[in-house]
Order: sequence, then C-alpha cells, then structure tokens
Amino acid sequence: SEQVARSRECYRSRTRGETEVVGRKDERWASLCDADAVYTWNVMTERINQAMHWREEYKDLVSAESDAEEELASPSEFLDDAASNSEPDAALDLGGKVSRATRDKVKLLILDRIDGPKALALHLAQRLDDELYDRCPNEKEYRMSARALTANFKRNPDLASAFAEGKVPPQWLILAHAEALAPRTRRFEREIHRKEAFREAQQDIDVAQTMSRMWQVARGGGLQNPAQSEDPTE
Repeated sequence: SEQVARSRECYRSRTRGETEVVGRKDERWASLCDADAVYTWNVMTERINQAMHWREEYKDLVSAESDAEEELASPSEFLDDAASNSEPDAALDLGGKVSRATRDKVKLLILDRIDGPKALALHLAQRLDDELYDRCPNEKEYRMSARALTANFKRNPDLASAFAEGKVPPQWLILAHAEALAPRTRRFEREIHRKEAFREAQQDIDVAQTMSRMWQVARGGGLQNPAQSEDPTE
C-alpha cells in the first residue's frame, strides 16, 4: 500500500543519512512519511500481539476441549435455539443492536466451515462471533461483515483450516481486507493484472495498445471464428 511504500522510503532515507536533505526539499512529504512509518509500526506491533495472545488462548481451548465436550451444546441445539429465537426480517431493526437469533445463525454458518472436534469447533465459532459482535454491534454492519466472512470461508477453505488450527487470530479475520482473505490463486491473478496495468501505464499509447492486443490474443480472445466448411481440428 501507499503507507507501506512511504514507510520504506522513510527507512531508506534514515539508513542513508538523507533525512535532513529530504526534509529540506519537501517538509510536508517528509512529515507524511514519518507519520506513515509510525502508523505502520504500530499496526505491525498490534498484529504481532494479537497473534501471540491468540496462540496462548488457542492452547487453552485445546487443553480444555475434553472437559468442555459434555458441557457445550450440540449443533442441533444451536439450530433449535436459532429457530425458537428467529424473527421475520421485516421486523428486525437494522439500525439497532444485533439480535440473539442473528448471532445464533451466524455461529451455525461459521460452524459449518470449521473442521475438527465438536467442542473446539463450537469454542472457535463462539470466539469469532464475539469478536465480530465487538467490532460490529450494529445489526446491519454485523450482517454485512458476517456475510463477507462466511463467503470468504466458503471460497477459501485453507483460510478456515488455518483458523481451526489456531494459525490465524479472529481479529485478523475481522480486520483484514477482502483481498488478503481471498484464495492464493486469486491473489496471484490480481497481482499479475496489477503488474500488467502498471507496465502499460508506463508506456506510450501506441505501445500500450499493441501490448494489450498481444495479451488478448495470448489469452485466446478476439480470434476469428473458423469458417463453417472448415474443420478446426485439422
């Protein structure tokens, strides 16, 4: 991102001893780079702390799995509670707090995407729902975030497995950008398209059009259909 790029520029200037030179050339730009460097460092520190705390919390969940096996409700009981607490969508206040029925349904959707022992899966679904509710106490925001989260779990099974194995903290799933939660192949495709667009932006119009036609032909697009009397396999 732009903030990370400015943070790197600030770091390079400091390592080369050019901080004062850059500040004299453009004081506003130097101040912006310093602010982005501080912000980036704070975010990285926060993410590291979240990962460390989640590792300890996950260990406690795993160690307490056998004791909680008999105490936790089963998925069928969750379904019964969600059905008994369900309300018509028209009666819900999307501007108010999240209803109990909505949270029960979200827990079930999360539970369907988590593999592993029942007790641990229920703990993880509850923990992720609590984090989602803390970040989005509003009914409308909660529903939108829950829909995006469950969709990412469905599109990216590796992400759900990483959460079930304690590798990804619940805070990361809620705060991460949609691109970071996408499958690896889709991220690679976006990165390729981004590099192609950047390369075309650095070229003049004629060269960019020629390269664009070349890539289009290479992908099999814009080709002329074979004549009806010809055999395309020959």
